[in-house]
Amino acid sequence: MCLRELLPLDQAVELTLTGRQFDAQEALDKHLITRIDDDPLNAALALAETIAVHSPDAVAAAKRLFQQTRVLSERRALRRERWLQLKVLLGSNQREAMKARMEKRTPRFKSR
Repeated sequence: MCLRELLPLDQAVELTLTGRQFDAQEALDKHLITRIDDDPLNAALALAETIAVHSPDAVAAAKRLFQQTRVLSERRALRRERWLQLKVLLGSNQREAMKARMEKRTPRFKSR
């Protein structure tokens, strides 16, 4: 994603033409970053652990959905989302998730 898609045009032009540096708080205010943390490494590891408990197929499909649909019409984006959901729902990791839930255990997903 490029700066002109993330910021209003005047702000993107100003930052590009001036090369002005800004701190983390301004980046957060402009929605260029998600959060500020005193210990970014541990925060990133905790986030990764949270994501890692989910089906790798579902995580990959969600990432693909955001990447592929940001420039599509709503109708085409929903069609793409439906296709990706179907692919996940028919996969072996989804079956494992359902089985693990019924057996009240942690799922053992296959890596992609």
